[in-house]
Amino acid sequence: MQTAKIEQVLQWIADSHPFEATLSDGSLYVRADEYPPCIATAIHDGHQMRKSLLPSCLLSDQQRRTEEDPHTGAMLASLPLVLIARDSRYEYDLNRAPGECLYEQAWGQQVWRSPLSEVQRALSLAKHAAFYRVYRSLVARVEKSHGRCLVLDLHSYNTERLKRSDWPHFNLGTSQVARHRFRATITFWLQRLAEFSIDSDRPRVAENDVFQGRGYLSRFTREQFRNTLVLSTEIAKFYCDETSGAPYPSVVTSIGEQLSATLGATVDQFMRHGKRHSVPEPQPRCSGLDPLLKRLDHDLYRLVGKLDVLDHVNPSNQAEARSQFYRGHYHKDPLFHYRPIQLDPFKLKEQLYRLPVDRISDSTLQGLYRDVINAYADKVEQLASIGSNKFLYNSLRYYGEPSARDIANARFLLHAPPLHEPSLPADIPAEKIRVMMLDYLRGMGMEGRVKISRGIVASAMVSKSQNAVLIKYNAMVNQRQLQALIHHEIGVHLVTTRNAEQQPLKLFSLGLPLNTLTQEGLAILAEYLSGNITLKRLRTLALRVLVIRRMVSGAPFHEVFAWLMDEHGFSADAAFNLSTRAYRGGGFTKDYLYLRGVHDCLKAYREGTRFDDLFIGKTSLDYLPVLAELRERDLIKSPRFIPPAFGNPQTPDPILDYIMGAIG
Repeated sequence: MQTAKIEQVLQWIADSHPFEATLSDGSLYVRADEYPPCIATAIHDGHQMRKSLLPSCLLSDQQRRTEEDPHTGAMLASLPLVLIARDSRYEYDLNRAPGECLYEQAWGQQVWRSPLSEVQRALSLAKHAAFYRVYRSLVARVEKSHGRCLVLDLHSYNTERLKRSDWPHFNLGTSQVARHRFRATITFWLQRLAEFSIDSDRPRVAENDVFQGRGYLSRFTREQFRNTLVLSTEIAKFYCDETSGAPYPSVVTSIGEQLSATLGATVDQFMRHGKRHSVPEPQPRCSGLDPLLKRLDHDLYRLVGKLDVLDHVNPSNQAEARSQFYRGHYHKDPLFHYRPIQLDPFKLKEQLYRLPVDRISDSTLQGLYRDVINAYADKVEQLASIGSNKFLYNSLRYYGEPSARDIANARFLLHAPPLHEPSLPADIPAEKIRVMMLDYLRGMGMEGRVKISRGIVASAMVSKSQNAVLIKYNAMVNQRQLQALIHHEIGVHLVTTRNAEQQPLKLFSLGLPLNTLTQEGLAILAEYLSGNITLKRLRTLALRVLVIRRMVSGAPFHEVFAWLMDEHGFSADAAFNLSTRAYRGGGFTKDYLYLRGVHDCLKAYREGTRFDDLFIGKTSLDYLPVLAELRERDLIKSPRFIPPAFGNPQTPDPILDYIMGAIG
């Protein structure tokens, strides 16, 4: 095997010269038998570590192998254009941005006995940079030759920690790619993976299940190359011993052979589909919206623009139900009533599906409107079933339920040691909250109404139908809680509402699918960045997850209420409020999304993700690639308002910073 300096490798690639070599520092193996429209990478296959680092590493060989992706390189052995990393991800992680690729802690374990020196860090960062120089050169060469490029980014994952039996053999993460534009190829790849033979059985295949494809390689590719699709594919470690990494050779060989055949077919489909559905690249900037698109956007907003589950799911008799529950000594579940909804779900869904989406020639926008219409069809069912035994089912379909990871994160927070947090008196009533929120709005130069309400469960919320911030009539908060409420409700929810009103498309006022997860995640992140998050607040979010889990599992209201008082020291009123949040409507699962959302948003924030696109309206992390494309084409405007917590973040408390970062 020849070794070569990076300059030589880059020259060979520029000349389309076939070669096989390892970089002279041993960090990367590259083979280019030819230059087809496909590149395969195994960036976590490596295990080696610089000799100078080994004495400082606290982890054994076996501990490191557990989190590496052994034998993924071997699975790509027969492909013509491959990059295989030789170094361990514990030295530097190629799937993280340069500023975050050097671990101090990973998977709950301290990596180094003492912090690495600047020289040691520089050597590792240089290897990280060398990989991306080679990778960028290869993708550019392939795009220039073929017009587009398909990248198989192969990883593996451990199943034992999932604590579930239905884990997928193959998981494709697509959160960083233009899913609407490349949906045909994504679907083709998933279908072909599902046809694999695994011990004579068919595998389980999923998209964005155990992982969402948020690694740096996908993000780097999206930012650098418009015509390249990365298939970030995770293989469960059923092909080896998860702990030791020892392979099952026949399984590894079989996967490699099937991957080669499937990738070849997918490349053919990818290239054919690109020709059949080619549009001018890059898509033209918008000099004015298509009249058909404007009419469709207007009609969609007319149909569902005023629909808001939160406006109807809050019980209309909350005070009376609470009194009856207390008089019954907490034994009989409260009977909630709801405002009647004049809604014919069948007729409204029929109107939604009659909208002429198929006449939109722009594939990106067509896919976006299809997604939003499908999401609103589910929301219509949810609204129509409030107060019935179907509501929980529809809530699960729309919001989902806590995963094993969500539950583990919640338990982690509940077991965190107590912090010395100043005890502030809860002496700020609803009317003073209202006045201070109005002052804050004026200071931001933003219009808005703030009203006292008897019809909400939360201390405050932004109401779409009333176009106002609502304050619960009997709310009492301390100064820190008030600031958190302001940054949460006004700083994120009202800011994104006002920014959406400036957009040429009302779609961003309606909200993209999964926007609740991102919006609540951003709102909690704003509390943190403004310096107003507390461990008590995080524990409340954790308890919301566990309350939802108990509710979904069939526990009655009074049982969860008693659990909150007996096990977690809640007052009767606090336990009633938290239980009501979960059981209102017949079972409202939204509350678990706060903890998952802040995990996702904090991770993206620390990776340097551009958040401006998330503030233009009711958007979602999963649609960032689409939003970036629409911004480039002038189809969305830059946000007029930026949440103050993001524009001027405060230095976090180091212990809370550690706890937030440890939420996995």
